[in-house]
Amino acid sequence: MKSAEVQAFAEEFVNDPTYGFLRKEAAALPELPGLRFFDSPLVGYAAADNEYYVSLIGNDEANIDLAQPVFWIEGARTVISFFFPFSEQVRKSNRKGGAPSLEWLHARVQGQQFMQAFAECFCGRLLAEGYRTLVPQADERFWQNVLPPHAAEDCRTRRQFSSNWSERHVAFGAGLGTFGLHGNLITEKGTAGRLISAVTEAEIADAHSISRSGDLPDLYANCTMCRVCAKRCPNRAISEPGRKLVSKCFQFMGTVSQEHKIRGRTLHGCGICQVAIPCECKNPARPRDVILGIKEV
Repeated sequence: MKSAEVQAFAEEFVNDPTYGFLRKEAAALPELPGLRFFDSPLVGYAAADNEYYVSLIGNDEANIDLAQPVFWIEGARTVISFFFPFSEQVRKSNRKGGAPSLEWLHARVQGQQFMQAFAECFCGRLLAEGYRTLVPQADERFWQNVLPPHAAEDCRTRRQFSSNWSERHVAFGAGLGTFGLHGNLITEKGTAGRLISAVTEAEIADAHSISRSGDLPDLYANCTMCRVCAKRCPNRAISEPGRKLVSKCFQFMGTVSQEHKIRGRTLHGCGICQVAIPCECKNPARPRDVILGIKEV
């Protein structure tokens, strides 16, 4: 499979009526069916022996213990990272702030179902070509810990809000973007969207698979530190680079989830810090870009 085929496969999935749009039976309001979740995705590639990934083994600063690509598949050669930007309708609905919109919450919950279906079909496509491929976040060995630090069954300490596979860090290592003050990745199509990645035996021959840390930009190269995201955060969880108070995010999203449970809905999320900011749908650090900003509506 060539990089153009990978891109085309992902774009076809975005436009597939079975997966890419909100179904009537799942919609919280009668006007929401047909909501488009995502726009055309970005794709990045990393070599399995990526130096940056190695630096994330037991990395206290990043609060991650990244299991290397060869942990997931012996003989892995490539990591493929996808960024699916949310559609204009989804982003616009959430710009008001205060509380997340129903459109955003659907794109978060049913959008995750889209991601899972995409991952399964993409892995199947490469497997049909003879290459073992898996998505770490869907693998039984994947773990993420939101509890206080504790010893796990493997006798290793699980730090709070840590995991053994971080889509943001994997995407950075694949050259998809850099981090922002809000802790999200800022890509060439902005920060409002979802990430997922696959580990495969395949080598995408015409793709630039990043292997050296020196080929990557500074961690915050795409962030202008305008602090608009911090002002928008409803629970004041954003303070300084690398020091986002994740507990406050979870607290607020828990409140959102509980409110919707009362209404008989299974919805959660927030994303208010990802919209109505200069990096919502573009890279604000690009000199050629004229940053007009996005006003709250």
